[in-house]
Amino acid sequence: MPYNRDAILASVFATSLDSIIIVDADGIVAEFNPAAERTFGYTRDQAVGADVADLIIPPQMRDAHNAGFSRYLAGAPSKVVGQRVEVDAVRSDGSLFPIEIAVTEIAGGGEKRLFIASIRDLTEQRATQAALRNSEAQLTAFLDHAPASMYLKNMDDRYVVVNRFTSDRFGLKTSEMVGKHPTEILDAAAAAEALDVASKIKVSGQSVTTESTFHTPNGTLSALAIRFPVRDHQGDIQYIGGVILDTTERTEAERKLRDSEARLKGLLDHAPLTMYLKDRGGRFRVVNKFMAAQLGKTPEEIQGLRPADVLTPESAAEAAEIDRWIIANRRPHVRESEFMAVDGKKVAVTVRFPVFDEHGAIIYIGGVFLDLTDEKRAQEELARSREALAQSEKLTALGSLLAGVSHELNNPLAVVVGEAILLEEDAEGTEFASTAMRIRKSAERCSRIVQTFLAMARQKPPERVSLNVAAICKAAVELTDYGMRSNGIKVRAEFDEGLPHVAADSDQLHQVIVNLLVNAQQALQECEPPREIRISTSHNIAENRVCIEIADNGPGIPAEIAKRIFEPFFTTKPQGSGTGLGLSFSHGVVEAHGGTLSLKEGEGGAAFLIQLPISVPEAQKKQEARPVQSAAAGSALIADDEPELADALARFLAREGYETVVVNSGREAIAKAEQERFDVILSDLRMPDVDGPAFHRWLAEHRPEQAQRLGFVTGDTLGPAAVRFLDEAKRPYIEKPFNRESVRRLLAELRR
Repeated sequence: MPYNRDAILASVFATSLDSIIIVDADGIVAEFNPAAERTFGYTRDQAVGADVADLIIPPQMRDAHNAGFSRYLAGAPSKVVGQRVEVDAVRSDGSLFPIEIAVTEIAGGGEKRLFIASIRDLTEQRATQAALRNSEAQLTAFLDHAPASMYLKNMDDRYVVVNRFTSDRFGLKTSEMVGKHPTEILDAAAAAEALDVASKIKVSGQSVTTESTFHTPNGTLSALAIRFPVRDHQGDIQYIGGVILDTTERTEAERKLRDSEARLKGLLDHAPLTMYLKDRGGRFRVVNKFMAAQLGKTPEEIQGLRPADVLTPESAAEAAEIDRWIIANRRPHVRESEFMAVDGKKVAVTVRFPVFDEHGAIIYIGGVFLDLTDEKRAQEELARSREALAQSEKLTALGSLLAGVSHELNNPLAVVVGEAILLEEDAEGTEFASTAMRIRKSAERCSRIVQTFLAMARQKPPERVSLNVAAICKAAVELTDYGMRSNGIKVRAEFDEGLPHVAADSDQLHQVIVNLLVNAQQALQECEPPREIRISTSHNIAENRVCIEIADNGPGIPAEIAKRIFEPFFTTKPQGSGTGLGLSFSHGVVEAHGGTLSLKEGEGGAAFLIQLPISVPEAQKKQEARPVQSAAAGSALIADDEPELADALARFLAREGYETVVVNSGREAIAKAEQERFDVILSDLRMPDVDGPAFHRWLAEHRPEQAQRLGFVTGDTLGPAAVRFLDEAKRPYIEKPFNRESVRRLLAELRR
């Protein structure tokens, strides 16, 4: 069945999306399809029969259109007929719009020449193209000016789009990178990483973010690389895109921050300083190990706490006050402060300071404390040592004065003691016996006091002999008796007379006991009565030691001070009242004797305990304690420049059965020794013409057998020359004032 050609053409004409207009040779519209109606705004009835130029050609172009159409009809070639051109057209409302037009002359039109124009509205296409151009311009501007590397690679991993930032980084032009493979641009490691990531994206279809490093002509680049798939409208991956953000500065800043934090942590962890930061709320945010250790905690335990949670109320209040000052004045604060640590009170120079943010607001208050406790203690000890040195110089001068005074007292005191002893013997059995005894005891007490002074001032090496500690204690109590009584202090003595003896230096042990008694006296002076000191001796059988305890009912010694009382120069007494050497000296002396000096624990008062080892055999002690019997009688020469003293000594010897010759100078003694032989010779050390040492040298040279009978009776055992002579001469001697027992011992030793 043949097709109806006219019906088909009519259908195409009616349904065409393009406008179709048929005009004759006069330019009159013969047909105007529906698409033309929609495009130009005329109905078919309005268009058919009208001049096409008046309908669709802009007014300014109509003359040119008519002239060109006439030339074509006249046989001239046309720029439109048979061509596809883009021109502007006009709608019924007078608006211009772009069109694409193709004009064809209809062959076989009969006598009339007909032309068909196929017209397509380009408005949307032009808008799309403009939008595309605008988008491409924006993309180009973005790519060219973005501070990041951007690119697209095709599925063969070759660059198809590269922005200027990327090319500049690699020292290339953009055109030089397009078409290149990563292996031709990147270093081997970076290229391998880029290809590996691209393979993963092709398989997974997911973007990949990595931190990467690239080596470029401008140096090593640290970057955050974001790589992603680019799909077409069907969802297929067409490209691999990449955005590389340069993180070199950030990475370097982070590295420097880590280094800074590491250095800060190292400083905080190892600096021997207290260091912290507190927020505006007063809570610790940074605390170093040294500070935490001072408070007996860990840094983590302190962080988040306030000063009131870890410090004493006084220290916390001080910290709060200083923080307020810093906030108000916006500058550091420096001072010396005291605070309590786990190991006692500390003194520190404290530097507290504000920490500002970038806007100048205070966000933290920092603190650095330098512990000055040891330095302060050293300064105090240095001051005490200087004071002790000055005191020592005073004591040295006092010792010299004491030596002279004691020597001068010794001679008349020796006469008093000697005469008192003789008087008591003569008055025995008479009504004057008790009076003579009181005179003798008082004289002997004076003698003991002078001897004690001499012993304390004597400069000689320690000499350990068998001692009865009770006797030493009694002497110390007697020496300090006036000070005790004048301060209303009762001394209760509890001595065990049957104690074993100890081997000790009597002068040193006496000094130790006097020190302890004087310390107790000073401690009691500020106390209300009753004031009491108890001194007792006992025998620790289990440890075979003799014990001496000195206790008072005073304020006692606090635990924090008790740990330091035996340190040199440590004292709690006011400046000028003590050197801090007494207990240290005493502790050293007792330890040198193989004993111990300790502070006993207890409630109320202070109690010191001395324990000394027993080292002298019992038989030797009994032998030493046995009274000396009168030696065999004989002749005796007495040389002393004090006639009364020489006479008293002569009377002592006379009652021992000696015939005595008394002279009052060394020269006279030499004269007598030249004429006679004596069984014993007793000489003073210090005489005005020929002294005792010169007399000894003369005897040794001229009467050597008589030199072996020479002994000395002297009050000068303090001077260095006298001490040195007695040590070198190896001759026996007794000290003034003397008594019956000491004279008998000297005579016995000379007659051996």
